[in-house]
Amino acid sequence: MFSRSATLLTLASSLIVLGGWFFDVPALTYLSEGLPSMKVNTALGLAILSLGILACNQLFTGPCPKVAGTLVGSFMLASLLQYPLQQDFGIDQLLYTDSSGEFYPGRPSPAACVTFIILSILMMIPTRLRQSARPAFFAMLMVGISIPAAAFMTYLIDPAGLLRVPFFSTMAAHTSLAFILLFTAIGFTLFEIPGRVTRMQSSGWRLLQILLIPVIIFPVILSFLLFKLEKLGMISPALTISVLAAGFCISAVSGVIWAASREDKWLELLRHEMDRRLTTEAKLGTVLDTISGGVVFFDRTGNIRMANGGFNRLVGMPDTSGKNIDIYIPVTEKNRFHQRLENLENRFESPEDQHPELMRLLRSDGHEFHALVSICRLPAVVQEMSRFGALIISSREIERQFKRLRDEARYDHLTEILNRTSYELMITGLEKHGTRHGEPVGLLMLDLDNFKQINDSFGHAAGDTVLFQVAQTIHDLLRQGDNIYRYGGEEFAVLAADIRANELLSLAERIRTTVASLDITHASLRVPVTCSIGAALWTGDESLKTVQEKADRALYQAKEGGRNQVVMWPDGVELS
Repeated sequence: MFSRSATLLTLASSLIVLGGWFFDVPALTYLSEGLPSMKVNTALGLAILSLGILACNQLFTGPCPKVAGTLVGSFMLASLLQYPLQQDFGIDQLLYTDSSGEFYPGRPSPAACVTFIILSILMMIPTRLRQSARPAFFAMLMVGISIPAAAFMTYLIDPAGLLRVPFFSTMAAHTSLAFILLFTAIGFTLFEIPGRVTRMQSSGWRLLQILLIPVIIFPVILSFLLFKLEKLGMISPALTISVLAAGFCISAVSGVIWAASREDKWLELLRHEMDRRLTTEAKLGTVLDTISGGVVFFDRTGNIRMANGGFNRLVGMPDTSGKNIDIYIPVTEKNRFHQRLENLENRFESPEDQHPELMRLLRSDGHEFHALVSICRLPAVVQEMSRFGALIISSREIERQFKRLRDEARYDHLTEILNRTSYELMITGLEKHGTRHGEPVGLLMLDLDNFKQINDSFGHAAGDTVLFQVAQTIHDLLRQGDNIYRYGGEEFAVLAADIRANELLSLAERIRTTVASLDITHASLRVPVTCSIGAALWTGDESLKTVQEKADRALYQAKEGGRNQVVMWPDGVELS
Protein backbone atom coordinates (compact mmCIF):
# COMPACT_ATOMS: atom_id res chain seq x y z
CA MET A 1 0.00 0.00 0.00
CA PHE A 2 2.80 2.45 0.92
CA SER A 3 4.69 1.56 -2.29
CA ARG A 4 1.66 2.38 -4.41
CA SER A 5 1.04 5.62 -2.50
CA ALA A 6 4.68 6.71 -2.93
CA THR A 7 4.54 5.94 -6.64
CA LEU A 8 1.26 7.84 -7.08
CA LEU A 9 2.71 10.84 -5.25
CA THR A 10 5.77 10.81 -7.52
CA LEU A 11 3.57 10.56 -10.62
CA ALA A 12 1.37 13.41 -9.45
CA SER A 13 4.32 15.72 -8.72
CA SER A 14 5.97 14.98 -12.09
CA LEU A 15 2.71 15.62 -13.96
CA ILE A 16 2.28 18.94 -12.12
CA VAL A 17 5.80 19.98 -13.17
CA LEU A 18 5.14 18.95 -16.79
CA GLY A 19 1.96 20.98 -16.71
CA GLY A 20 3.89 23.99 -15.38
CA TRP A 21 6.35 23.77 -18.30
CA PHE A 22 3.85 23.17 -21.10
CA PHE A 23 1.28 25.72 -19.84
CA ASP A 24 3.97 28.28 -18.93
CA VAL A 25 3.31 28.36 -15.18
CA PRO A 26 6.87 28.55 -13.73
CA ALA A 27 5.62 28.42 -10.13
CA LEU A 28 4.69 24.77 -10.66
CA THR A 29 8.25 23.78 -11.61
CA TYR A 30 10.10 24.76 -8.38
CA LEU A 31 9.48 24.71 -4.64
CA SER A 32 10.54 28.31 -3.94
CA GLU A 33 12.20 31.19 -5.76
CA GLY A 34 15.92 30.94 -5.93
CA LEU A 35 15.94 27.12 -6.03
CA PRO A 36 16.41 25.08 -9.24
CA SER A 37 13.31 23.89 -11.09
CA MET A 38 12.68 20.29 -12.05
CA LYS A 39 13.71 19.82 -15.69
CA VAL A 40 11.24 18.65 -18.33
CA ASN A 41 13.22 15.49 -19.09
CA THR A 42 13.50 14.77 -15.35
CA ALA A 43 9.74 15.10 -14.82
CA LEU A 44 9.08 12.96 -17.90
CA GLY A 45 11.47 10.25 -16.71
CA LEU A 46 9.85 10.17 -13.24
CA ALA A 47 6.39 9.93 -14.83
CA ILE A 48 7.41 7.02 -17.10
CA LEU A 49 8.99 5.07 -14.22
CA SER A 50 5.93 5.68 -12.02
CA LEU A 51 3.56 4.53 -14.76
CA GLY A 52 5.71 1.45 -15.34
CA ILE A 53 5.26 0.48 -11.69
CA LEU A 54 1.54 1.30 -11.49
CA ALA A 55 0.69 -0.54 -14.73
CA CYS A 56 1.42 -3.90 -13.08
CA ASN A 57 -1.18 -5.95 -11.23
CA GLN A 58 1.44 -6.88 -8.65
CA LEU A 59 4.43 -4.76 -7.69
CA PHE A 60 7.38 -5.10 -10.14
CA THR A 61 6.11 -8.16 -12.00
CA GLY A 62 5.37 -8.30 -15.70
CA PRO A 63 6.99 -6.41 -18.59
CA CYS A 64 5.91 -2.83 -17.68
CA PRO A 65 8.72 -2.00 -15.17
CA LYS A 66 11.32 -3.51 -17.50
CA VAL A 67 10.08 -1.53 -20.53
CA ALA A 68 9.94 1.71 -18.52
CA GLY A 69 13.39 1.06 -17.02
CA THR A 70 14.93 0.32 -20.41
CA LEU A 71 13.43 3.45 -22.01
CA VAL A 72 14.37 5.88 -19.22
CA GLY A 73 17.76 4.27 -18.53
CA SER A 74 18.82 4.52 -22.20
CA PHE A 75 17.68 8.16 -22.42
CA MET A 76 19.46 9.21 -19.23
CA LEU A 77 22.64 7.34 -20.15
CA ALA A 78 22.75 9.38 -23.37
CA SER A 79 22.17 12.58 -21.36
CA LEU A 80 24.96 11.68 -18.92
CA LEU A 81 27.45 10.93 -21.72
CA GLN A 82 27.03 14.49 -23.01
CA TYR A 83 28.87 15.83 -19.93
CA PRO A 84 32.25 14.04 -20.27
CA LEU A 85 32.11 14.11 -24.09
CA GLN A 86 31.10 17.80 -24.10
CA GLN A 87 28.72 17.04 -26.93
CA ASP A 88 25.09 17.97 -27.47
CA PHE A 89 23.11 15.00 -28.85
CA GLY A 90 20.02 17.16 -29.29
CA ILE A 91 17.96 15.29 -26.71
CA ASP A 92 17.85 18.07 -24.09
CA GLN A 93 15.40 20.19 -26.10
CA LEU A 94 13.72 17.25 -27.82
CA LEU A 95 10.27 17.64 -26.24
CA TYR A 96 10.39 21.18 -24.92
CA THR A 97 12.60 24.18 -25.51
CA ASP A 98 13.87 25.20 -22.08
CA SER A 99 15.96 28.37 -22.05
CA SER A 100 16.41 28.49 -18.27
CA GLY A 101 19.70 27.78 -16.56
CA GLU A 102 23.19 29.07 -17.21
CA PHE A 103 24.66 25.81 -18.53
CA TYR A 104 22.97 23.07 -20.62
CA PRO A 105 19.34 24.32 -20.53
CA GLY A 106 16.83 21.49 -20.17
CA ARG A 107 19.48 18.89 -19.33
CA PRO A 108 19.14 16.93 -16.04
CA SER A 109 22.11 17.27 -13.70
CA PRO A 110 24.72 14.47 -13.61
CA ALA A 111 23.36 13.47 -10.19
CA ALA A 112 19.85 13.12 -11.65
CA CYS A 113 21.14 11.10 -14.65
CA VAL A 114 23.10 8.70 -12.42
CA THR A 115 20.12 8.31 -10.09
CA PHE A 116 17.80 7.60 -13.04
CA ILE A 117 20.20 4.93 -14.36
CA ILE A 118 20.37 3.18 -10.99
CA LEU A 119 16.56 3.31 -10.68
CA SER A 120 16.18 1.86 -14.19
CA ILE A 121 18.59 -0.99 -13.45
CA LEU A 122 16.72 -1.85 -10.24
CA MET A 123 13.41 -1.92 -12.11
CA MET A 124 14.81 -4.20 -14.81
CA ILE A 125 16.10 -6.81 -12.34
CA PRO A 126 13.75 -9.87 -12.42
CA THR A 127 11.74 -10.56 -9.28
CA ARG A 128 13.33 -13.96 -8.68
CA LEU A 129 16.87 -12.54 -8.99
CA ARG A 130 15.94 -9.63 -6.71
CA GLN A 131 14.83 -12.06 -4.00
CA SER A 132 17.79 -14.44 -4.40
CA ALA A 133 20.45 -11.67 -4.50
CA ARG A 134 19.12 -9.42 -1.76
CA PRO A 135 22.50 -8.11 -0.51
CA ALA A 136 23.57 -6.90 -3.99
CA PHE A 137 20.13 -5.43 -4.67
CA PHE A 138 20.12 -3.69 -1.26
CA ALA A 139 23.64 -2.30 -1.81
CA MET A 140 22.66 -0.83 -5.19
CA LEU A 141 19.52 0.59 -3.59
CA MET A 142 21.52 2.28 -0.83
CA VAL A 143 24.01 3.77 -3.33
CA GLY A 144 21.16 5.08 -5.43
CA ILE A 145 19.12 6.61 -2.60
CA SER A 146 22.19 8.22 -1.02
CA ILE A 147 22.48 10.66 -3.96
CA PRO A 148 19.03 12.31 -3.64
CA ALA A 149 19.16 11.95 0.16
CA ALA A 150 22.45 13.89 0.29
CA ALA A 151 21.02 16.53 -2.03
CA PHE A 152 17.86 16.94 0.04
CA MET A 153 19.72 17.13 3.36
CA THR A 154 22.03 19.79 1.89
CA TYR A 155 18.99 21.75 0.72
CA LEU A 156 17.74 21.74 4.29
CA ILE A 157 21.05 22.93 5.74
CA ASP A 158 22.83 24.96 3.05
CA PRO A 159 20.94 25.30 -0.29
CA ALA A 160 23.50 27.72 -1.75
CA GLY A 161 26.32 25.31 -1.03
CA LEU A 162 24.65 22.57 -3.08
CA LEU A 163 24.33 24.82 -6.14
CA ARG A 164 28.11 25.31 -6.13
CA VAL A 165 28.73 21.58 -6.66
CA PRO A 166 28.66 20.81 -10.46
CA PHE A 167 27.44 17.25 -9.88
CA PHE A 168 24.26 18.53 -8.14
CA SER A 169 24.11 22.03 -9.66
CA THR A 170 20.66 21.81 -11.31
CA MET A 171 19.06 19.09 -9.16
CA ALA A 172 15.82 20.44 -7.65
CA ALA A 173 14.73 19.76 -4.07
CA HIS A 174 11.46 18.13 -5.13
CA THR A 175 13.42 16.05 -7.66
CA SER A 176 15.37 14.62 -4.72
CA LEU A 177 12.13 13.90 -2.84
CA ALA A 178 10.63 12.16 -5.89
CA PHE A 179 13.75 10.00 -6.25
CA ILE A 180 13.61 9.05 -2.56
CA LEU A 181 9.95 8.03 -2.91
CA LEU A 182 10.67 5.80 -5.94
CA PHE A 183 13.67 4.17 -4.26
CA THR A 184 11.50 3.53 -1.21
CA ALA A 185 8.77 1.96 -3.37
CA ILE A 186 11.31 -0.36 -5.03
CA GLY A 187 12.98 -1.12 -1.71
CA PHE A 188 9.75 -2.47 -0.26
CA THR A 189 9.89 -5.34 -2.76
CA LEU A 190 12.60 -6.84 -0.52
CA PHE A 191 9.84 -7.56 1.97
CA GLU A 192 7.63 -9.41 -0.53
CA ILE A 193 7.11 -12.95 0.86
CA PRO A 194 5.42 -15.63 -1.32
CA GLY A 195 2.38 -17.45 -0.03
CA ARG A 196 -0.23 -16.37 2.47
CA VAL A 197 2.19 -14.26 4.59
CA THR A 198 2.27 -10.77 3.05
CA ARG A 199 4.95 -8.11 3.31
CA MET A 200 2.77 -6.37 5.93
CA GLN A 201 3.30 -9.44 8.13
CA SER A 202 7.02 -9.95 7.52
CA SER A 203 9.41 -9.25 10.40
CA GLY A 204 11.64 -6.97 8.28
CA TRP A 205 8.71 -4.81 7.21
CA ARG A 206 7.36 -4.56 10.74
CA LEU A 207 10.74 -3.46 12.11
CA LEU A 208 11.10 -0.90 9.33
CA GLN A 209 7.68 0.53 10.14
CA ILE A 210 8.45 0.70 13.86
CA LEU A 211 11.99 2.12 13.62
CA LEU A 212 11.49 4.47 10.65
CA ILE A 213 10.30 7.42 12.76
CA PRO A 214 12.60 7.15 15.82
CA VAL A 215 15.79 6.18 13.94
CA ILE A 216 15.50 8.12 10.67
CA ILE A 217 12.76 10.74 10.51
CA PHE A 218 13.04 12.15 14.06
CA PRO A 219 16.87 12.57 13.93
CA VAL A 220 16.58 14.34 10.54
CA ILE A 221 13.96 16.78 11.83
CA LEU A 222 15.86 17.33 15.08
CA SER A 223 19.14 17.99 13.28
CA PHE A 224 17.43 20.48 10.95
CA LEU A 225 15.89 22.42 13.88
CA LEU A 226 19.13 22.41 15.89
CA PHE A 227 21.11 23.63 12.87
CA LYS A 228 18.72 26.53 12.36
CA LEU A 229 18.92 27.43 16.05
CA GLU A 230 22.71 27.27 15.93
CA LYS A 231 22.77 29.52 12.83
CA LEU A 232 20.62 32.07 14.66
CA GLY A 233 23.09 32.00 17.57
CA MET A 234 20.54 30.74 20.05
CA ILE A 235 22.56 27.66 21.03
CA SER A 236 26.23 26.75 20.87
CA PRO A 237 27.70 24.12 18.50
CA ALA A 238 28.61 21.91 21.48
CA LEU A 239 25.06 22.02 22.79
CA THR A 240 23.79 21.26 19.29
CA ILE A 241 25.88 18.10 19.11
CA SER A 242 24.96 17.07 22.67
CA VAL A 243 21.21 17.53 22.16
CA LEU A 244 21.37 15.75 18.80
CA ALA A 245 23.24 12.77 20.30
CA ALA A 246 20.93 12.56 23.34
CA GLY A 247 17.84 12.89 21.22
CA PHE A 248 19.01 10.19 18.82
CA CYS A 249 19.80 7.77 21.69
CA ILE A 250 16.48 8.35 23.45
CA SER A 251 14.57 8.01 20.19
CA ALA A 252 16.45 4.84 19.17
CA VAL A 253 16.03 3.16 22.58
CA SER A 254 12.33 4.02 22.62
CA GLY A 255 11.95 2.57 19.17
CA VAL A 256 13.73 -0.65 20.15
CA ILE A 257 11.55 -1.06 23.27
CA TRP A 258 8.41 -0.46 21.23
CA ALA A 259 9.64 -2.90 18.58
CA ALA A 260 10.27 -5.58 21.23
CA SER A 261 6.73 -5.23 22.62
CA ARG A 262 5.26 -5.45 19.12
CA GLU A 263 7.37 -8.52 18.34
CA ASP A 264 6.08 -10.25 21.50
CA LYS A 265 2.54 -9.65 20.29
CA TRP A 266 3.47 -10.89 16.84
CA LEU A 267 5.04 -14.08 18.22
CA GLU A 268 1.86 -14.75 20.20
CA LEU A 269 -0.19 -14.42 17.02
CA LEU A 270 2.31 -16.67 15.25
CA ARG A 271 1.93 -19.36 17.95
CA HIS A 272 -1.84 -19.25 17.56
CA GLU A 273 -1.46 -19.55 13.78
CA MET A 274 0.91 -22.53 14.13
CA ASP A 275 -1.51 -24.26 16.53
CA ARG A 276 -4.34 -23.68 14.08
CA ARG A 277 -2.31 -25.09 11.19
CA LEU A 278 -1.24 -28.12 13.18
CA THR A 279 -4.87 -28.79 14.13
CA THR A 280 -5.94 -28.38 10.51
CA GLU A 281 -3.15 -30.70 9.36
CA ALA A 282 -4.20 -33.33 11.91
CA LYS A 283 -7.82 -33.12 10.74
CA LEU A 284 -6.69 -33.37 7.12
CA GLY A 285 -4.60 -36.43 7.96
CA THR A 286 -7.62 -38.07 9.60
CA VAL A 287 -9.75 -37.40 6.52
CA LEU A 288 -7.05 -38.64 4.14
CA ASP A 289 -6.63 -41.87 6.10
CA THR A 290 -10.29 -42.71 5.41
CA ILE A 291 -9.51 -42.81 1.67
CA SER A 292 -8.70 -46.34 0.51
CA GLY A 293 -6.36 -45.12 -2.25
CA GLY A 294 -3.01 -43.45 -1.75
CA VAL A 295 -2.86 -39.65 -1.45
CA VAL A 296 0.52 -37.90 -1.39
CA PHE A 297 1.58 -34.22 -1.43
CA PHE A 298 5.08 -33.16 -2.47
CA ASP A 299 6.99 -29.99 -3.38
CA ARG A 300 8.88 -28.93 -6.53
CA THR A 301 11.91 -31.01 -5.62
CA GLY A 302 9.80 -34.13 -4.96
CA ASN A 303 10.10 -34.11 -1.16
CA ILE A 304 6.98 -35.65 0.36
CA ARG A 305 5.27 -33.24 2.76
CA MET A 306 2.27 -35.42 3.64
CA ALA A 307 0.96 -38.87 2.72
CA ASN A 308 -2.00 -40.87 3.96
CA GLY A 309 -1.96 -44.41 5.26
CA GLY A 310 -3.14 -45.72 1.88
CA PHE A 311 0.01 -44.47 0.14
CA ASN A 312 2.25 -45.78 2.91
CA ARG A 313 0.66 -49.23 2.60
CA LEU A 314 1.01 -49.22 -1.18
CA VAL A 315 4.76 -48.58 -1.03
CA GLY A 316 5.27 -50.74 2.07
CA MET A 317 6.56 -48.03 4.43
CA PRO A 318 5.20 -47.05 7.86
CA ASP A 319 5.90 -43.36 7.17
CA THR A 320 7.03 -41.68 3.93
CA SER A 321 7.09 -38.04 5.12
CA GLY A 322 10.38 -36.33 4.28
CA LYS A 323 11.36 -38.91 1.65
CA ASN A 324 11.58 -38.11 -2.05
CA ILE A 325 8.83 -39.29 -4.38
CA ASP A 326 11.49 -40.37 -6.92
CA ILE A 327 12.45 -43.43 -4.87
CA TYR A 328 9.01 -44.88 -5.60
CA ILE A 329 9.23 -44.22 -9.37
CA PRO A 330 11.01 -46.84 -11.53
CA VAL A 331 13.75 -45.64 -13.86
CA THR A 332 11.59 -46.43 -16.90
CA GLU A 333 8.83 -44.14 -15.61
CA LYS A 334 10.90 -41.17 -14.36
CA ASN A 335 10.97 -39.23 -17.64
CA ARG A 336 7.21 -39.51 -18.12
CA PHE A 337 6.56 -38.60 -14.47
CA HIS A 338 8.78 -35.50 -14.49
CA GLN A 339 7.48 -34.40 -17.89
CA ARG A 340 3.98 -34.47 -16.40
CA LEU A 341 5.16 -32.33 -13.46
CA GLU A 342 6.85 -29.88 -15.84
CA ASN A 343 3.66 -29.54 -17.89
CA LEU A 344 1.68 -28.84 -14.72
CA GLU A 345 4.31 -26.37 -13.47
CA ASN A 346 4.25 -24.43 -16.75
CA ARG A 347 0.46 -24.75 -16.98
CA PHE A 348 0.62 -26.60 -20.31
CA GLU A 349 -2.24 -28.79 -19.03
CA SER A 350 -5.62 -27.42 -18.08
CA PRO A 351 -7.64 -29.16 -15.32
CA GLU A 352 -9.77 -30.75 -18.06
CA ASP A 353 -6.64 -32.40 -19.55
CA GLN A 354 -5.43 -33.94 -16.28
CA HIS A 355 -6.55 -37.53 -16.81
CA PRO A 356 -5.34 -40.45 -14.66
CA GLU A 357 -2.55 -42.54 -16.17
CA LEU A 358 -1.61 -46.18 -15.64
CA MET A 359 1.95 -46.25 -14.29
CA ARG A 360 4.37 -48.65 -12.65
CA LEU A 361 5.48 -47.75 -9.13
CA LEU A 362 8.05 -49.21 -6.74
CA ARG A 363 7.53 -50.66 -3.31
CA SER A 364 10.20 -50.22 -0.64
CA ASP A 365 11.28 -53.84 -1.19
CA GLY A 366 11.97 -53.12 -4.89
CA HIS A 367 8.91 -54.90 -6.33
CA GLU A 368 6.97 -53.02 -9.00
CA PHE A 369 3.19 -52.73 -9.12
CA HIS A 370 0.72 -51.12 -11.49
CA ALA A 371 -1.41 -48.22 -10.32
CA LEU A 372 -3.72 -45.55 -11.70
CA VAL A 373 -2.06 -42.19 -10.92
CA SER A 374 -3.75 -38.77 -11.09
CA ILE A 375 -1.45 -35.77 -10.48
CA CYS A 376 -2.58 -32.18 -10.01
CA ARG A 377 -0.98 -28.84 -9.24
CA LEU A 378 -2.31 -27.47 -5.96
CA PRO A 379 -3.89 -24.01 -5.64
CA ALA A 380 -1.60 -21.14 -4.67
CA VAL A 381 -3.20 -20.84 -1.24
CA VAL A 382 -1.75 -24.21 -0.14
CA GLN A 383 1.56 -24.08 -2.02
CA GLU A 384 3.46 -23.04 1.13
CA MET A 385 3.50 -26.74 2.05
CA SER A 386 3.20 -28.64 -1.20
CA ARG A 387 3.30 -27.92 -4.92
CA PHE A 388 1.69 -31.10 -6.24
CA GLY A 389 -0.78 -33.71 -5.09
CA ALA A 390 -1.33 -37.23 -6.42
CA LEU A 391 -4.09 -39.79 -5.98
CA ILE A 392 -2.85 -43.35 -6.48
CA ILE A 393 -5.08 -46.42 -6.81
CA SER A 394 -3.42 -49.82 -7.13
CA SER A 395 -4.38 -52.21 -9.92
CA ARG A 396 -5.72 -54.69 -7.34
CA GLU A 397 -8.07 -52.06 -6.00
CA ILE A 398 -9.15 -51.24 -9.57
CA GLU A 399 -9.84 -54.92 -10.27
CA ARG A 400 -11.82 -55.20 -7.04
CA GLN A 401 -13.91 -52.18 -7.94
CA PHE A 402 -14.45 -53.47 -11.48
CA LYS A 403 -15.61 -56.80 -10.07
CA ARG A 404 -18.01 -55.00 -7.78
CA LEU A 405 -19.36 -52.96 -10.70
CA ARG A 406 -19.68 -56.08 -12.84
CA ASP A 407 -21.60 -57.82 -10.08
CA GLU A 408 -23.87 -54.82 -9.67
CA ALA A 409 -24.49 -54.81 -13.42
CA ARG A 410 -25.25 -58.57 -13.51
CA TYR A 411 -27.39 -58.99 -10.39
CA ASP A 412 -30.84 -57.77 -9.48
CA HIS A 413 -30.55 -55.76 -6.26
CA LEU A 414 -34.01 -56.72 -4.94
CA THR A 415 -34.01 -60.49 -5.37
CA GLU A 416 -30.18 -60.93 -5.30
CA ILE A 417 -30.28 -63.22 -8.33
CA LEU A 418 -28.96 -62.73 -11.84
CA ASN A 419 -30.80 -60.10 -13.91
CA ARG A 420 -32.02 -59.96 -17.50
CA THR A 421 -28.69 -58.63 -18.76
CA SER A 422 -26.99 -61.78 -17.48
CA TYR A 423 -29.74 -63.88 -19.08
CA GLU A 424 -29.21 -62.22 -22.48
CA LEU A 425 -25.45 -62.74 -22.22
CA MET A 426 -25.95 -66.44 -21.37
CA ILE A 427 -28.35 -66.93 -24.30
CA THR A 428 -25.91 -65.27 -26.67
CA GLY A 429 -23.03 -67.39 -25.40
CA LEU A 430 -24.99 -70.64 -25.71
CA GLU A 431 -26.08 -69.85 -29.26
CA LYS A 432 -22.53 -68.96 -30.25
CA HIS A 433 -20.63 -71.79 -28.54
CA GLY A 434 -23.28 -74.30 -27.40
CA THR A 435 -22.80 -76.52 -24.36
CA ARG A 436 -19.53 -78.34 -23.67
CA HIS A 437 -20.65 -81.73 -25.04
CA GLY A 438 -23.75 -80.70 -26.99
CA GLU A 439 -26.18 -81.49 -24.13
CA PRO A 440 -29.74 -80.14 -24.37
CA VAL A 441 -30.70 -77.10 -22.32
CA GLY A 442 -34.03 -76.67 -20.59
CA LEU A 443 -35.75 -73.29 -20.38
CA LEU A 444 -38.49 -72.38 -17.90
CA MET A 445 -40.41 -69.11 -18.12
CA LEU A 446 -42.15 -68.51 -14.77
CA ASP A 447 -44.70 -65.85 -13.87
CA LEU A 448 -46.29 -65.21 -10.45
CA ASP A 449 -50.10 -65.43 -10.55
CA ASN A 450 -52.18 -62.38 -9.66
CA PHE A 451 -49.14 -60.47 -8.48
CA LYS A 452 -50.86 -57.11 -9.03
CA GLN A 453 -53.54 -58.14 -6.54
CA ILE A 454 -50.83 -58.88 -3.97
CA ASN A 455 -49.45 -55.37 -4.37
CA ASP A 456 -52.91 -53.83 -4.23
CA SER A 457 -54.06 -55.86 -1.21
CA PHE A 458 -50.92 -56.04 0.90
CA GLY A 459 -48.77 -53.20 -0.43
CA HIS A 460 -45.58 -53.02 -2.44
CA ALA A 461 -43.43 -53.97 0.55
CA ALA A 462 -45.26 -57.30 0.69
CA GLY A 463 -44.77 -57.66 -3.06
CA ASP A 464 -41.02 -57.14 -2.69
CA THR A 465 -40.92 -59.79 0.06
CA VAL A 466 -42.75 -62.25 -2.18
CA LEU A 467 -40.35 -61.64 -5.07
CA PHE A 468 -37.32 -62.14 -2.84
CA GLN A 469 -38.55 -65.33 -1.17
CA VAL A 470 -39.76 -66.90 -4.41
CA ALA A 471 -36.43 -66.13 -6.13
CA GLN A 472 -34.37 -67.57 -3.27
CA THR A 473 -36.63 -70.65 -3.02
CA ILE A 474 -36.25 -71.46 -6.70
CA HIS A 475 -32.49 -70.83 -6.50
CA ASP A 476 -32.21 -73.40 -3.70
CA LEU A 477 -34.11 -75.99 -5.77
CA LEU A 478 -31.74 -75.81 -8.74
CA ARG A 479 -28.74 -77.99 -9.36
CA GLN A 480 -25.21 -76.61 -9.40
CA GLY A 481 -24.71 -75.06 -12.83
CA ASP A 482 -28.39 -74.18 -13.29
CA ASN A 483 -29.36 -70.51 -12.95
CA ILE A 484 -32.44 -68.44 -12.26
CA TYR A 485 -32.80 -64.93 -13.67
CA ARG A 486 -35.21 -62.14 -12.94
CA TYR A 487 -36.57 -61.52 -16.41
CA GLY A 488 -38.69 -58.55 -15.53
CA GLY A 489 -41.33 -57.54 -12.98
CA GLU A 490 -42.78 -60.75 -11.51
CA GLU A 491 -41.40 -62.93 -14.31
CA PHE A 492 -38.39 -65.26 -13.95
CA ALA A 493 -36.39 -67.49 -16.29
CA VAL A 494 -34.56 -70.72 -15.45
CA LEU A 495 -31.80 -72.28 -17.59
CA ALA A 496 -30.97 -75.90 -16.79
CA ALA A 497 -28.14 -77.58 -18.67
CA ASP A 498 -27.83 -81.29 -19.58
CA ILE A 499 -31.47 -82.11 -18.90
CA ARG A 500 -34.09 -84.23 -20.65
CA ALA A 501 -37.72 -83.33 -21.27
CA ASN A 502 -39.15 -85.46 -18.43
CA GLU A 503 -36.50 -84.10 -16.00
CA LEU A 504 -37.31 -80.55 -17.04
CA LEU A 505 -41.03 -81.14 -16.47
CA SER A 506 -40.32 -82.68 -13.08
CA LEU A 507 -38.16 -79.69 -12.11
CA ALA A 508 -40.91 -77.29 -13.16
CA GLU A 509 -43.52 -79.18 -11.10
CA ARG A 510 -41.24 -79.19 -8.08
CA ILE A 511 -40.80 -75.44 -8.39
CA ARG A 512 -44.56 -74.87 -8.77
CA THR A 513 -45.55 -76.95 -5.76
CA THR A 514 -42.80 -75.51 -3.54
CA VAL A 515 -43.80 -71.94 -4.40
CA ALA A 516 -47.47 -72.71 -3.72
CA SER A 517 -46.56 -74.09 -0.30
CA LEU A 518 -44.56 -71.05 0.79
CA ASP A 519 -45.70 -69.56 4.07
CA ILE A 520 -45.28 -65.85 3.45
CA THR A 521 -46.88 -63.44 5.92
CA HIS A 522 -47.20 -59.69 5.99
CA ALA A 523 -48.64 -57.78 8.93
CA SER A 524 -49.73 -61.13 10.43
CA LEU A 525 -51.62 -61.99 7.26
CA ARG A 526 -50.70 -64.90 5.00
CA VAL A 527 -49.92 -63.92 1.43
CA PRO A 528 -51.00 -66.66 -1.01
CA VAL A 529 -48.52 -67.18 -3.85
CA THR A 530 -48.75 -69.44 -6.91
CA CYS A 531 -46.96 -69.43 -10.23
CA SER A 532 -47.50 -70.56 -13.82
CA ILE A 533 -44.62 -72.08 -15.77
CA GLY A 534 -43.95 -72.59 -19.45
CA ALA A 535 -41.21 -75.09 -20.38
CA ALA A 536 -39.30 -75.80 -23.59
CA LEU A 537 -36.20 -77.84 -24.48
CA TRP A 538 -33.34 -76.67 -26.68
CA THR A 539 -31.44 -79.37 -28.48
CA GLY A 540 -29.38 -77.19 -30.79
CA ASP A 541 -31.59 -77.67 -33.87
CA GLU A 542 -33.04 -74.18 -33.60
CA SER A 543 -32.18 -70.86 -32.05
CA LEU A 544 -32.61 -70.26 -28.35
CA LYS A 545 -34.77 -67.26 -29.21
CA THR A 546 -37.21 -69.65 -30.86
CA VAL A 547 -37.11 -71.90 -27.81
CA GLN A 548 -37.84 -68.89 -25.64
CA GLU A 549 -40.88 -68.06 -27.77
CA LYS A 550 -42.09 -71.61 -27.30
CA ALA A 551 -41.64 -71.34 -23.52
CA ASP A 552 -43.53 -68.03 -23.59
CA ARG A 553 -46.39 -69.66 -25.55
CA ALA A 554 -46.47 -72.52 -23.06
CA LEU A 555 -46.56 -69.98 -20.17
CA TYR A 556 -49.48 -68.23 -21.86
CA GLN A 557 -51.33 -71.52 -22.16
CA ALA A 558 -50.72 -72.20 -18.46
CA LYS A 559 -52.20 -68.82 -17.62
CA GLU A 560 -55.18 -69.36 -19.88
CA GLY A 561 -55.70 -72.87 -18.46
CA GLY A 562 -56.37 -71.57 -14.95
CA ARG A 563 -52.89 -70.64 -13.59
CA ASN A 564 -50.82 -72.51 -11.00
CA GLN A 565 -49.78 -75.15 -13.51
CA VAL A 566 -46.95 -76.25 -15.79
CA VAL A 567 -47.24 -76.51 -19.59
CA MET A 568 -44.46 -78.17 -21.57
CA TRP A 569 -44.12 -77.27 -25.22
CA PRO A 570 -44.40 -80.56 -27.15
CA ASP A 571 -41.18 -81.81 -28.69
CA GLY A 572 -41.15 -81.47 -32.48
CA VAL A 573 -44.07 -79.03 -32.61
CA GLU A 574 -43.12 -75.84 -34.41
CA LEU A 575 -44.48 -72.38 -33.73
CA SER A 576 -47.39 -71.48 -35.96
